[in-house]
Amino acid sequence: IYRQIQSGAAKPEEISLEYLAGFFDGEGSISIGLNSPKNTPRSKNPNHTLHVGAGNTNPMIIKYLYDKYGGSFFTRDAKGNQRKVWQWGISSRRAEKFLQELQPFLRMKQPQANLALAFMEHKIGKKGPTQVSAAEIEIREKYRHELITLNGRALRQKAQNGTQIQPMV
Repeated sequence: IYRQIQSGAAKPEEISLEYLAGFFDGEGSISIGLNSPKNTPRSKNPNHTLHVGAGNTNPMIIKYLYDKYGGSFFTRDAKGNQRKVWQWGISSRRAEKFLQELQPFLRMKQPQANLALAFMEHKIGKKGPTQVSAAEIEIREKYRHELITLNGRALRQKAQNGTQIQPMV
């Protein structure tokens, strides 16, 4: 499959969800972003949004993801010894659909995918007025912080700040 992707010969129906899950386990990311409120009549609350993305130095698999799932497709220029990186990303409902498809086949990102899908199920179930309660914002923040912890960023941040990290038991 990899050689087919490299050559551009692979069609969307020829790349299995298992292959995509393996690629995403190694090269993908799952996060819940937080946008600050704009203090306008329509937007007084922070907005929590599910984001999914992947990057690779081979543009073919990234273009495949873009063609199949939509979203954005862009490059990050090479710096120093690094090569050019092709990146793809989707948000909200598209990210949810992508994770639903890959979730049964994920290994490394299974916990993050499960949490992200639970977040979306909770958030979608709370549709209603633009104004979101403080309790609801707190729940969404708990999802976001739990995902940060699962992604290991909290541990890296503590290490960078010189904080002693306790091993998880």
